[in-house]
Amino acid sequence: MADSEVLRIKVQGEVYELDFEAMTWGELGELEELLGGSLEEANLATARGVLALAFIAARRKQPAITMDSLKALPMSEIELVDEPVPTSADEVGEDGNSGNQA
Repeated sequence: MADSEVLRIKVQGEVYELDFEAMTWGELGELEELLGGSLEEANLATARGVLALAFIAARRKQPAITMDSLKALPMSEIELVDEPVPTSADEVGEDGNSGNQA
């Protein structure tokens, strides 16, 4: 995973963005502890990976959230969102066309 990626994860209907460049060293260390290894070696599509990402991302807006509360949720309540985060060059105009035209 590239350092500049922004990952989107939905927890109970709310979408959180996790910008890996904006993470603190403390958050990265905690994420690696939760993953059981380095970020580069981790399979983020596993239950452990999804829970770890959801915890780090959601905690920024909900400091009281716990891993136990996330573990108690049905699988349908936490999901990785595949939609890319648009950049200004990729934004779609009202006509449905990209702002990046050849």
